[in-house]
Amino acid sequence: NGLNEERVLEQIKEIKKIMKSKNITQKELANIVGTSRPRITSILNINTRKVSIDFLVKVLYKLGYVINFTLKRA
Repeated sequence: NGLNEERVLEQIKEIKKIMKSKNITQKELANIVGTSRPRITSILNINTRKVSIDFLVKVLYKLGYVINFTLKRA
Protein backbone atom coordinates (compact mmCIF):
# COMPACT_ATOMS: atom_id res chain seq x y z
CA ASN A 1 0.00 0.00 0.00
CA GLY A 2 1.02 3.64 -0.32
CA LEU A 3 1.86 4.15 3.35
CA ASN A 4 4.12 1.13 3.49
CA GLU A 5 5.86 2.16 0.27
CA GLU A 6 6.39 5.67 1.66
CA ARG A 7 8.09 4.23 4.76
CA VAL A 8 10.24 1.93 2.63
CA LEU A 9 11.37 4.89 0.51
CA GLU A 10 12.23 6.89 3.64
CA GLN A 11 14.36 4.05 5.00
CA ILE A 12 16.15 3.56 1.68
CA LYS A 13 17.03 7.27 1.65
CA GLU A 14 18.43 6.95 5.18
CA ILE A 15 20.49 3.91 4.22
CA LYS A 16 21.96 5.83 1.28
CA LYS A 17 22.86 8.76 3.58
CA ILE A 18 24.51 6.46 6.11
CA MET A 19 26.45 4.64 3.39
CA LYS A 20 27.71 7.95 2.05
CA SER A 21 28.66 9.31 5.49
CA LYS A 22 30.48 6.07 6.41
CA ASN A 23 31.95 5.64 2.92
CA ILE A 24 30.49 2.13 2.60
CA THR A 25 30.20 0.49 -0.82
CA GLN A 26 27.30 -1.70 -1.91
CA LYS A 27 29.56 -4.75 -1.73
CA GLU A 28 30.64 -3.85 1.82
CA LEU A 29 27.04 -3.32 2.88
CA ALA A 30 26.05 -6.67 1.39
CA ASN A 31 28.82 -8.34 3.44
CA ILE A 32 27.77 -6.50 6.62
CA VAL A 33 24.14 -7.51 6.18
CA GLY A 34 24.78 -11.03 4.89
CA THR A 35 23.08 -10.66 1.54
CA SER A 36 24.12 -10.30 -2.09
CA ARG A 37 25.39 -7.13 -3.70
CA PRO A 38 22.73 -7.38 -6.45
CA ARG A 39 20.03 -7.37 -3.76
CA ILE A 40 21.52 -4.24 -2.17
CA THR A 41 21.79 -2.61 -5.62
CA SER A 42 18.16 -3.45 -6.35
CA ILE A 43 17.01 -1.93 -3.07
CA LEU A 44 19.12 1.22 -3.45
CA ASN A 45 17.67 1.66 -6.95
CA ILE A 46 14.24 1.87 -5.30
CA ASN A 47 13.02 -1.55 -6.38
CA THR A 48 10.54 -1.70 -3.50
CA ARG A 49 8.73 -4.82 -4.71
CA LYS A 50 11.45 -7.08 -3.33
CA VAL A 51 12.09 -5.34 -0.01
CA SER A 52 10.31 -5.44 3.32
CA ILE A 53 10.38 -3.06 6.25
CA ASP A 54 11.87 -5.94 8.26
CA PHE A 55 14.82 -6.22 5.90
CA LEU A 56 15.43 -2.46 5.99
CA VAL A 57 15.29 -2.51 9.80
CA LYS A 58 17.93 -5.27 9.71
CA VAL A 59 20.16 -3.24 7.36
CA LEU A 60 19.88 -0.15 9.55
CA TYR A 61 20.59 -2.21 12.69
CA LYS A 62 23.72 -3.68 11.09
CA LEU A 63 24.80 -0.10 10.33
CA GLY A 64 24.36 0.81 14.01
CA TYR A 65 20.90 2.39 13.89
CA VAL A 66 17.47 1.51 15.25
CA ILE A 67 14.04 2.66 14.10
CA ASN A 68 11.43 3.92 16.53
CA PHE A 69 7.86 3.38 15.39
CA THR A 70 4.99 5.41 16.79
CA LEU A 71 1.52 3.91 17.02
CA LYS A 72 -1.34 6.37 16.42
CA ARG A 73 -5.07 5.88 16.34
CA ALA A 74 -6.44 6.31 12.82
